[in-house]
Amino acid sequence: MLDEELVVVGGFSSAGAALASAESYAPGAASWRSLPDIPVAVHHPAAAVVNGQLIVIGGYPGGGLLEATDAVQIFDPVTGAWHLGTPMPAARGGLAAVAVDDRVIVAGGANNGHSVTDVRSYDPATDTWAELPPMATARDHLALAVLAGRVHALGGRNQQSFTLAVHEVYDPAANSWSTATPLPTGRSGHAAAVSGACLYALGGEGNDARRDGLFPHVERYSAATDKWTELEPMPNPRHGMSAVAVDGRIVVVGGGAVAGMGAVGLVDEFVPGECQ
Repeated sequence: MLDEELVVVGGFSSAGAALASAESYAPGAASWRSLPDIPVAVHHPAAAVVNGQLIVIGGYPGGGLLEATDAVQIFDPVTGAWHLGTPMPAARGGLAAVAVDDRVIVAGGANNGHSVTDVRSYDPATDTWAELPPMATARDHLALAVLAGRVHALGGRNQQSFTLAVHEVYDPAANSWSTATPLPTGRSGHAAAVSGACLYALGGEGNDARRDGLFPHVERYSAATDKWTELEPMPNPRHGMSAVAVDGRIVVVGGGAVAGMGAVGLVDEFVPGECQ
């Protein structure tokens, strides 16, 4: 969320090309509004909001999942303009990012088909990067979310598995990683969001049991018990979408309706209910 608005940047067109478009939506508005295009059109980037600025990192500028970019693209809603920050030390797409303590933590991703364990932090105040301890598992198409001050890295895929269930947790205070109970349903291309005291994993791809290759699964994690609970499935399964918690709801935006592609403009909401 940027200035109480949901912002969607880049992604795939229905033809499979990288998009430069940016759009925002204020809850309750009648329609989306267009923002200035991002300087580098990308799909599979990561994004986070720090100190009122939207920071878009990495991604793939071409039509496939090979050569990634190291671009850092920053939108300032005050000026209404984009500018480029210091590039990532290593280009990658299919990565994930979250905001923690006025910086962006970026984990995983891939370049030229090689998944990485690499984790970095970006400080927009100084426009500098710092190296953090790596994850134990190399992966891309993972999901990150912050629960109780810790960064949870969920699932993803690599050269060994398309549907990883691994769940690693980074503690910024200790600057170290630990493992937590794995996802009940291993997957990649899923979304994650935190609402209340629980973490939610939604959708994803790699499901050989369905013709569309998608997972409709919604699973809830409680840090207090280190346990997962399966919830009502998604009515519109997708992969490659985004999810954000807004006023007790989880809003799920875009994604693909068929594994590997199937770009859609769908936006729906999930009401998670009581979290234990």
